[in-house]
Amino acid sequence: MAFYDDMAALSVEMAEEFGAPCTLIKNEGEYDTATSEVDNAPASHEGYAIRTDYKLEDIDGTMIQFGDIRLFLAPKTTAGAEMPKAEQGDKILFDGSYWEVIRDDVKRPATVTLGHFVQARKG
Repeated sequence: MAFYDDMAALSVEMAEEFGAPCTLIKNEGEYDTATSEVDNAPASHEGYAIRTDYKLEDIDGTMIQFGDIRLFLAPKTTAGAEMPKAEQGDKILFDGSYWEVIRDDVKRPATVTLGHFVQARKG
């Protein structure tokens, strides 16, 4: 596992050096049995991300739309905790704009998260 741990550490270093700060905002609501309601208090996870745009030939108009971006999220938050998986509908604050998560392709060989490739859409 030492190899993958080293690769995860390198992912964090690269994102810090070549990326920008980001905040993953998750709606981690909990079900309250007394009120039968879900408390949708958002939880923020600060980290680093690198933005890349999709190639024109990747944009099919359905799964990937014009204007969608790909963000590589470092595997660790700035506090050193594991960056949670971004779920559809979560938000990411990156470079002064809010982006809605469409999907998160977590790269996780041998139980070590190396990073998250997140498809995001303005909104």
